[in-house]
Amino acid sequence: MTFPGRVVITERALGRTFGALAADVLGVEARSVQTRLHDSSGRLAVELEGPVSTGTLEQTGTTVVGCADSAVARIKDDGSRLTGTALGPVRMRISGAQITETRRAT
Repeated sequence: MTFPGRVVITERALGRTFGALAADVLGVEARSVQTRLHDSSGRLAVELEGPVSTGTLEQTGTTVVGCADSAVARIKDDGSRLTGTALGPVRMRISGAQITETRRAT
């Protein structure tokens, strides 16, 4: 059975979804990633800002730029699929580093 109506996803819900995806790639908590959304010629533009975990950089063997690129790719791929939105430009700004101590086995 279907009911007439429409589904509305709030800006806050979209922002939290994109922030959580980026935080997962960056190795930080989702609350440390800030998200701004705006219209870009009928598509949703996403701007994110947050730190990267040094532990993530060590584990993946990538650079800060490489980690930011991975976050953008994840937003474009998974973010669009999860939210059902047509995404425009996605920008990621790394605002710092969260030092994560790695323990060595003895």
